[in-house]
Amino acid sequence: MEVHFTDSFYKSLKVLIRHETWWYKTYEFFRYDIYRFFKNIYLFRKELYNFHAWEYSFNLRLFQKSLVLTADNLEKNGWEEDVSRGKKVKAIRRVVELLEHVINDDFLEQTEKELGVELKLSKSFWKNEPIEEDPVQEEINKKIINRSTEIEQQQWDELWFIIKGNPMFFYKNLDENLDDKNWEEKFDGSDIRSWWD
Repeated sequence: MEVHFTDSFYKSLKVLIRHETWWYKTYEFFRYDIYRFFKNIYLFRKELYNFHAWEYSFNLRLFQKSLVLTADNLEKNGWEEDVSRGKKVKAIRRVVELLEHVINDDFLEQTEKELGVELKLSKSFWKNEPIEEDPVQEEINKKIINRSTEIEQQQWDELWFIIKGNPMFFYKNLDENLDDKNWEEKFDGSDIRSWWD
């Protein structure tokens, strides 16, 4: 078997070599990198302005914003075929939604809406009021708090399952019985390593 190189191979090789020179890297810095830097500052301005290093939710806000931008880009400019790209965008948007719940810590509100009852405290923490004993309300409060904790754990697990994904879907060669058609049917868009175009 003979191997021949066409002119396009040599042209591509020259381009690769040129991109490694100091003068091209300098050009690239001024032409692309500075623009991208200021664009990213603008895009993340709210998250950067409100960022504090003392709590994890601020890290999640940066991550959430980056995922929103990724989902928007995949949806509008993606080259991938619509079925798998749509599954990826749907998974990313679900992660964004779950991150919103974690950041806002709105699990009690979700529980109250689900159960149709409200959490009512019998003692004011701000005023020195006597405690009114109400066993029925205490039982309702206990049920709300327990269910709220369950919802929080379920959503936290779902969040990281989507990000981690199922290796079988990302690495088709791990399952000999998984051909292209079966893979497309079973692929759910999870696994952050597949969220690119």
